[in-house]
Amino acid sequence: MPVSVDEVFGDASLRPAGCVHWGERVPEDRPGVYVVSTTSDIHSTASGIPQLPFDNQAYEDLVKICGDFSIDAQAATALAFEARLQQFWLADEPVLYIGLAGTSLSKRIQQYHSTLIGARSPHSGGWWLKALRALPSLFVHYAPADGDVHAIEAKMIRGFADRLPGELKTGLYDPYRVAPFANVHVPGLGDKHHGFRNHKLRKGPNSPAI
Repeated sequence: MPVSVDEVFGDASLRPAGCVHWGERVPEDRPGVYVVSTTSDIHSTASGIPQLPFDNQAYEDLVKICGDFSIDAQAATALAFEARLQQFWLADEPVLYIGLAGTSLSKRIQQYHSTLIGARSPHSGGWWLKALRALPSLFVHYAPADGDVHAIEAKMIRGFADRLPGELKTGLYDPYRVAPFANVHVPGLGDKHHGFRNHKLRKGPNSPAI
């Protein structure tokens, strides 16, 4: 059974305070956590996408910014990038990303919206989401939270992983660092083993302008 948005928030004893379409402003300036999902229905377990909706234009944009992008030490291709992301895709799961805002949810989520694929800032976490052509149809659920939002986010990610069936986890390219698709960093375990290198804008005066 897929994991619902409500279950993910419930693992941290929270309830979503609202939901917006991807790209819309979140009307909440307090710290908290948020979930990017394929559905606006927090209870839905039937709104996931079976196959990775890969965006070839996003790959072209990434290579334009990071010309030496590689996979397993080999020059990347669109087919190889799509194939590797597909190996992390959790078919039919509506929850795609779990994130936190240490200050304003509104500001942090807007930073996520505006950060280009391949850019280092202002919010480069969860950048795999930017490789999806389904991005404009996604939803952002949010909840203000008191206390340590890093610990709350970690609890939500652990709860998501614990709810997944074992056979789904073992089929992933990295079956040891399990999280929603776009959570590249797994709290307490580090980054997923994905083989990508030079996938962020180089630092320094010779970095290309974006």
